[in-house]
Amino acid sequence: MRTFTTSLVVLLLLLVPAAAQKGKGKPAADNAKVAQLKQTLATELAAFADWCVKNKFPGSALKAAQEATGLDAENKKAGDVAAKAGGEDSTEEDALKSIAKKRETSGKKIGPMYCDLFLQGPATARKEFDVYIVRAFEWDADNTDKWVEANYKKAHGEKNFALVGAMLAAALPYQKEDSKLAKGYPERARILRECEARQASVAPLLKKARNHTMQYYLSVPSNWSADKKWPILVAVEGAGCSFAGMNGAYGGKNNTTYVVITPCSFSNTNSLEGQEGKYPYPKEVLEEWNGKRMDFDDPGVQAAVKDAQEDWNCEEKFYVTGFSGGGNITWHFIFTHPEMLAGAAPASANFSGLRAEASQAPERETLPIKVLQGEDDPYRKPDSISPLDKQWEMAKAQLEANGYKNWSYELVPKQGHSACRDEVLKFFNSLRPSNATPEKKK
Repeated sequence: MRTFTTSLVVLLLLLVPAAAQKGKGKPAADNAKVAQLKQTLATELAAFADWCVKNKFPGSALKAAQEATGLDAENKKAGDVAAKAGGEDSTEEDALKSIAKKRETSGKKIGPMYCDLFLQGPATARKEFDVYIVRAFEWDADNTDKWVEANYKKAHGEKNFALVGAMLAAALPYQKEDSKLAKGYPERARILRECEARQASVAPLLKKARNHTMQYYLSVPSNWSADKKWPILVAVEGAGCSFAGMNGAYGGKNNTTYVVITPCSFSNTNSLEGQEGKYPYPKEVLEEWNGKRMDFDDPGVQAAVKDAQEDWNCEEKFYVTGFSGGGNITWHFIFTHPEMLAGAAPASANFSGLRAEASQAPERETLPIKVLQGEDDPYRKPDSISPLDKQWEMAKAQLEANGYKNWSYELVPKQGHSACRDEVLKFFNSLRPSNATPEKKK
C-alpha cells in the first residue's frame, strides 16, 4: 500500500463531501468578517497586479486582478488593472528576479489572510472555502505549511475531519524532504487517510486523480482497514451526470465490501456544450475534450483506479458497471482492457460501437459479463431516441466476433430505465472468491 511521503509528491486531492454539491444555487451572503477579509485580500492582490502591469508582467497582472475581483467584484483598482492587463510576461533575468522578490513580499501578507479566510468556512458545505487554503500555499507555501502544522492537530482533536482533510491535502504537494517539519509528514499521512476514510464511508468525496485531470467521487467501506485487500467497483453514471448520486447508490454506511469510484466522465453524454453546471471542471476543460471524450475518460478512469489501488490497498483488477450512457465506458473497457477487469455489468446501457481496436488479451475469453436490462425500459423500442435492444445486438455481435465466452443477458422484471443496482451487486458479489459460481450464457 502506498504511503504519503515527500518522495511521492501528488496533485491536490479535492476532498469535498457530496453534500456540499447539493446547494448549487446562489451562495449564502458573507458574514461581516468574511466580507472584510475578502475586501482586504482583494486590495493586496490589486496592489500586486498594479505593480505587475507597470513592471513588464501583464499576464501575471491579469491573473492577480481576476483573483482580486473574484473576492471583491467592486474593487475598482482590480477592475482597472484587469482592463489594461494581459499578454506575455517578461523573460528578462533581472525582471524575473524582481517579480520573485515582489511576490515573496506580497505573499507573506496574502497567505495568512487566505488561511484566516479558510477557517471561516462552515462545518458543512465547505467547498467555497477549501480553495482558500490552496491559494495560501500558492502565495506562501513555506509559511502556510508551518501554519497547517500548528493548526491541523487541534482541528483533528475537535473531530473536524473535513477541515483537517482539506488542510493536509493542500499541504501534500508542498512538503519538502529538507523541511524541519519532514519528520511529521508520516503522521500527517496517517491522519489524512483517517479523515478521508471517515468522510468517504459516510458520503462520497470528490477527488482529483494525481496523474490526470479526471475528477471522481469516492466511497470506501465503512469497515475499511489497511490490513486487507479491497475490491474496486467503478460505477459510471449516465447522461444525467448525477455523479455523486451514482456513487452514493453503491457506497454509504451499508457498504462493507467495495471501494467505489464514479468518474466525472464525458463519454456518458452526447455533448459537453452548455453542461458546465453538471461538472466540477472549468469550462476550458469541457471545451478541450468535447470532440474526444473517450480519449479523456479511458486514461482518466485508469488514473482514478490506480489512486485507489495505492491509497486504499485495493485489488489489481476492478469491477465496472455503467448505466445508460455510462455503458459506453463499460463496453469500452470490456473490449479494450479485459485484462484489467474482474467483472463487468452494463445496465440499461448504451453501446455506440467500438472506439478502439478490440483487445485480443486471453482474459477476454473468461471475463465474467452480465448484461442487465430493465424489461419495461421505454428506450428498448426501435423508434426510441436510443434503441437499446438494437445497441445490445451490436454489442453481442462484438462479443461473439472477438471470442468473449463468459457472458449472459438478463431482462430484469418490472424495471424501467434503471441502473439495476441490486442485480449488479448480486452479480459482482457472486464473483468474489468465497462466493464464485460459474455464469452460464443465456
